[in-house]
Formats: sequence, C-alpha cells, structure tokens
Amino acid sequence: MINSLTLLASLAALGAGEPGMANKGPVTLETRLAQAGAQFEKMDTNGDGFLTEADKPERPDHFASLDADGSGAIEKDEMLDQALARFDERDTNANGTIDEDEKPDRQRRFARKGGGERGAMTREKVEEMVSKQFDHLDADGNGAVTQEEMEAAREARKGMREGRRGGDRRGGHPDLSKVDTNGDGKVSKEEHLAATEARFKKLDTNGDGTLTEEERRAAYKGKRDQ
Repeated sequence: MINSLTLLASLAALGAGEPGMANKGPVTLETRLAQAGAQFEKMDTNGDGFLTEADKPERPDHFASLDADGSGAIEKDEMLDQALARFDERDTNANGTIDEDEKPDRQRRFARKGGGERGAMTREKVEEMVSKQFDHLDADGNGAVTQEEMEAAREARKGMREGRRGGDRRGGHPDLSKVDTNGDGKVSKEEHLAATEARFKKLDTNGDGTLTEEERRAAYKGKRDQ
C-alpha cells in the first residue's frame, strides 16, 4: 500500500518548513503545525482521518488536452498552437514578448531562486523550446507523440526527480515509512503532524522555535546542491 500513496510524497515537507512554502518572514512551530493540520484536512477528501489511495486526486489528462483533433497522437503543430495560444494570453500588451511583470508569480519566484530563466520571453523562444520538447517526446521520430511515449517520458522524469531526492530505487518513491510510522499503509493526522514537527526542527538550525527566511533559504540551497 505504501508505494501507492504517491500523493503523500511531500508529506514530510507539507507544512513542515519546506523552503517553497508561501510564508514570508519568521514562522513559529505553532503556526506551521496549524498550517499542516489544515492542509491535512483538505487532502483527506473522504474525511476518514487518514490519507490513503482513496484521497488521491485524479491526474489531469494532459494528453487529451494536447490532442486537439482527437486522433490519438499529438503532432508538433498541435503542441505549438496551444503553447502560442497560452503565450498570447499572457502577453497582455500584445508586444510579442512576455515581460517579467507578465509572468505568473510562481514562475518569477522560481527564476529568482535560480530555477528558471529571467527576463523577457519571446514567441521565437517559445517555438524553439516547444520544438525541442516535442522532439524529445517523439521517441520513435515519426512526427507524432503517442500517449505511451508521453507516459514513458513522464515516468523517466519522475524517476530522475526521486533519484535526486533519495527515493526508493525499487519503485522510485520516497520512503514513506518514515511518515507511516505504524506501518499500516495509511497516514494519520498525528503521524503527519509528527513528521511536520520533525522537519521543522531539522530546518530550525538554531533551535529557537522559529524558522527564519535565512534558514529556509539555507535549506533550499542545500537541496539544490545535493
């Protein structure tokens, strides 16, 4: 059961002082536990007091959304058309460039942390990036991406991410037994809060019960350097 709980992959970080949390400024353990408790309630969609496979949200069918003509295969033009349509939506001043202030907040924050490109994005750059992505997905080089090819690429990316995070090589999943401490194949709120507290204390390097912006940045840098 534990490997099926992929939705819990971020449990140890969820509300536990992970650098990517939305809080700015110092955060106390009491505040973090309250956030973690509220998020647990939100994730526990069936309200049984546990996070299990039944709470796992359905994954959006990205393939169907890209396969505009419903042919069962995605052609490069379909992928480009949709990418450029999204580009035009964000290019609010219609100057052919997505300026820094037109980018979504999350993308700007990611770039500031060194995880993405900064500055303006042009239509030509989008076309270049989408073309490269399509060629990567089109494993057999026949000019069309099938659902199987897209799924294979997704699994490969997932394996790489989990490998960097120290996931279980047998299935590519994190060792969730560290959260599911009683080994019953599900995570209770108490287990979740205990993992939250342990993670918080690990990041709170000076042990003062408050997680500062500097401590979060140091943790984020440490993860990137691993």
